[in-house]
Order: sequence, then structure tokens, then C-alpha cells
Amino acid sequence: MCARVARPALLRGPSTSPLAAMSRPVGLLPDFAVRYRYLGPAAGIRPPYLQQHTRMEFLYDGDDPQRDGCWIIWPEFLDEDGKPWPKGPVPNEGTAHMFILNPDLRSLHRGRIRVGTKGYMVYGSIKATECEVIEVLALAGTHGS
Repeated sequence: MCARVARPALLRGPSTSPLAAMSRPVGLLPDFAVRYRYLGPAAGIRPPYLQQHTRMEFLYDGDDPQRDGCWIIWPEFLDEDGKPWPKGPVPNEGTAHMFILNPDLRSLHRGRIRVGTKGYMVYGSIKATECEVIEVLALAGTHGS
């Protein structure tokens, strides 16, 4: 088991993002952006491609999922123009916005997330993607936060 905290109750609300259809909390803006690479079948993961709206958790590089836990930070995969992909398969490499779902943990993540921070999107304790922070957005108080 990898979840560090209980999943928060999510609110539904209007949004232009496909994440809205997957219960994006009202007013939630992307906290940071990452460049990712899907590890896929080579890491023992099926299917051989990523899907938009997949709910993976986040693991900081160097943390142990059993000892340190994982974080409920969800991805929204972006196309080359920075727009969210529609529901369905997405490229195995690209960029994604990341959303911290527990507002009580924002200050903790603010102390850890910066450009260059490395981590993984995980299924349980299985590392599904490698990722690196390329921009800090709402977490830094920018991007309308």
C-alpha cells in the first residue's frame, strides 16, 4: 500500500479541463508541471500505454514507498500545445500538469517541489513513469493560486 493519507472528498465543478470529468476539485489549478517518460511493460506494467485520467500517485525520487508513502498528486497529460489530451491513450513521453489533492499538504510539498525535482508516477508501489519538475505553478503562488 502506498497511500500516505486518506483520499480527500472531491467536489465537482465546471472546468474546461478533461480532469473536471474525473472529479477535479472546484477551483483546483495545476500545482506544477513535469516532463514524464512511461516505463510501461519493461517495468511490468500493463497496458503498454498511458491513459488520460489514470489516477496514479506521486513518489519523490529517493523516497521508499513502503517507508515514506506516496502522495495523492494526480497528472493531467498535455499535448504539444500545452492543452489537456482528451480521454484515452496519451504519448509515452511528454508533459503533464500535476494536482495536489490534499490542501493540508501543500506547505509540505512547497518545501520539496522545485524545478529539477525528480520523482515517479506510481501504481501502488510500482514506478510507472519517471518525471522531472519543469515548472512550479499554483504551488508557488503563481498561475492564479
